[in-house]
Amino acid sequence: MSSLKPLYLLATHGQPLKVQLDGPSLRTMQPHRSNGRYPFRQISRIYSSGTVEWESRALYKTMEQGITITFGSSKGGKRGILLPMSAREENCNQQLEELLDQPNGWIQLEEWELSADRRAIIRLQRRVPFTFDDLRATHVEQQLTERVQSLLQKQNILKIRGQLRGWCSALVAEAMIREGIENRNLRNLHFNLKNIDLNQLFTSIISWDLETTLYQVSRGIHRRFGREFKLQHPKSTSLLLRAFHYRQPRLEKLTLQTIGSYRNWLSRTVG
Repeated sequence: MSSLKPLYLLATHGQPLKVQLDGPSLRTMQPHRSNGRYPFRQISRIYSSGTVEWESRALYKTMEQGITITFGSSKGGKRGILLPMSAREENCNQQLEELLDQPNGWIQLEEWELSADRRAIIRLQRRVPFTFDDLRATHVEQQLTERVQSLLQKQNILKIRGQLRGWCSALVAEAMIREGIENRNLRNLHFNLKNIDLNQLFTSIISWDLETTLYQVSRGIHRRFGREFKLQHPKSTSLLLRAFHYRQPRLEKLTLQTIGSYRNWLSRTVG
C-alpha cells in the first residue's frame, strides 16, 4: 500500500490558513492552532479550501514535486485545479482534439457523458433502499436531497455534497495526471453546448457513488447532533473526512474505470 496520503488544507473558524515552504516540506500556520509540517514525499495531492494564503515559493515547489492542488470554496465548491508542469502528454489528448474538430464531435462527447452518467446512476440505484422514478441526473439528485432532508437542513445537505465532490475532484485530478490526460476547459465554437471541463466531467460521473456516503454521514450527524446542527463544527468535518477516506479505494477504482472507458471510447470513435 502506498505511503502517500492526501493533504487537506481547510481554513476554519473564519481564520486564514497560511502555507509556506519549509525545506522539503510545507508548513501551515493558523491563529490559535499549532503549526503543521508536511513533507512532500508523503503527499499524494492537496485539497485547499477556504481562505488559504499560499506563499509563491510553496506553490512552485509543490508543482515541481508533481503534486496536484485543487482549490475549493468554504462551501465545498470547486474553484480550480493547479496541475504540475510534468503532466504527461498521451495520444488520447490528440484524439480528443481530432474528435472535436469533427462537425458532430461535441455531440458525440456529450452523448458519452450522458451514457456514463446513466450507468453510474443505475449502479447507485442498486445500492439505495428506494427506487428513482426518473433516471435523469437532475431529478435523481433532487430525489436524493428530499430523502436526506428529514435528517438535516437542505443548506447543510448541499454543503456536504459540495465538500465530498470537491475532494473527489482532487482525487480525479491526481488520476488524470497518472493516466496522462490533460485537464482541458473545452469551449464549443460550433454548437450551443456547455463548456466541458474534463476533470468536472469525470468527477460528476464518479460522484454519484458518494450519494450513499452523503446519506450515511447525514444520519451520523443527525443522530449525534440533531437536525439543526451547524456544519462548521470541527467534529462534522472530521466525520466527513473519515467517511470519504473509507470510500476512497472504491472511488479510485471507479475513477480508473471511467478514465479507461473514456480512453477506449475515444480510440474507437476517432480510430
